Amino acid sequence: MEDWIKYLIPKNLLGNENKNIKIEKFNEIQHKDIIPQIYADAFCDKAWESDWYKIDLFNPDSCFVAKYNEEYAGFIISFIKENSAYISVIAVIKKYQKCGIGISLINRVINYFKNKDLKIYLDVEAKNKPAINWYNKCEFIQITK
Repeated sequence: MEDWIKYLIPKNLLGNENKNIKIEKFNEIQHKDIIPQIYADAFCDKAWESDWYKIDLFNPDSCFVAKYNEEYAGFIISFIKENSAYISVIAVIKKYQKCGIGISLINRVINYFKNKDLKIYLDVEAKNKPAINWYNKCEFIQITK
């Protein structure tokens, strides 16, 4: 079993004013095939199966895709479980990492859940040092180790 670290996401993160970033709500026709490609690039892994979005808890309204200069660059998938919100996956393709896309996606999820008054969490593998460093830099609150 993998070791995981749980983080609580603050409700107020520093915003990103990069005008090159556009965030879109998930649209099955437009995004179902691009998200697996982004995942594969971001994590140097194989792309997901074509029916990935049919998994339990998937809510298209809380899934967002980022474009950078009109090119698809990242995505975030979140859901509600047991009166809390969770970020399931956040991914940004390698060439657009460190451009503010990740924080823009997280801020979009924060805004989505704002009126629902839910705490937002995410889990990360303890061996994923780049993600952990980034979450700490963004001042996410570590809950478990």
